Amino acid sequence: MATPHHELEAQVLRQAAEKRAQLPERLIASFERDTQVDRAWVAEALQRAADVKAGQSQMIPGSDALARVRAGLRCVSDSCPLCARITFPAEPITALQSTTQ
Repeated sequence: MATPHHELEAQVLRQAAEKRAQLPERLIASFERDTQVDRAWVAEALQRAADVKAGQSQMIPGSDALARVRAGLRCVSDSCPLCARITFPAEPITALQSTTQ
């Protein structure tokens, strides 16, 4: 017999913050992927690569891109376990910056 929703919720809420933060990731990953969305992301990536080749965009270090993202985020708590888990390698990841901005 399945565990009632309210019992599952109570069990999850008794877990440490780090363990609770892992749950949304795993739940989202459990859904079937939308191939239409995947195709749209591939098309976007190809377009961005073409923009870089054409000189319409330039690459920036991943650390700079992450700093821009974090500057735009407003969290309700300085000790948010989800925000603390957002990390990227120092340099291998790069982002695109439009040169037309």
